[in-house]
Amino acid sequence: MHATALEAALADIDTVFNGFASPGETACSVCDLPEEVAYLRTPYVQIPVDVVRQYTFQASGHFDDQDAAMRRLLPQGARALTEGALGPLGLGFHGLAVVDWRSWPERQAAAVETFVHTWWQDVLATPEPPYSISEIFELCASILGSAAPLLDLWRPAPVADAHLAQCVDWWLADLLVDGTPFGWWLHGEE
Repeated sequence: MHATALEAALADIDTVFNGFASPGETACSVCDLPEEVAYLRTPYVQIPVDVVRQYTFQASGHFDDQDAAMRRLLPQGARALTEGALGPLGLGFHGLAVVDWRSWPERQAAAVETFVHTWWQDVLATPEPPYSISEIFELCASILGSAAPLLDLWRPAPVADAHLAQCVDWWLADLLVDGTPFGWWLHGEE
């Protein structure tokens, strides 16, 4: 059931963000090659996964229009996340964590939120997800700007309980000294 819901969420991302581009994008002339930037300006062209990864996790301020760049990357980027094709997740903030995607038109914002929630639910039922559970939790929480929706979806079940134990093991050292194990928190001190 979860895989079907995830496929539906990915199909919605594909539909809602189909054909987006950032026509005037120049990106960072120091970090990005002209042929890589051309992918952001050109709709309907498959972007190599290494370029999707580079742009998805590139620091904010590298784009003329980061919102447009994220919209362009979303169809391939969402699918690559679910397949584990983006490599380690802890190397930077996901681009959706630094844009105000909730201010996008309602259908776009709903597609992003549904995708994150659905992927999280799918991961909770998957014994061996494509990344560590703590990495996925942090990435999803950073995109949503809150851990609460993820915790609300974390229902008792054998696989979900095992994932919870893994997260607690990962977070325990920081929590024992009243530190935060979350490097993803961009939304204020609370």
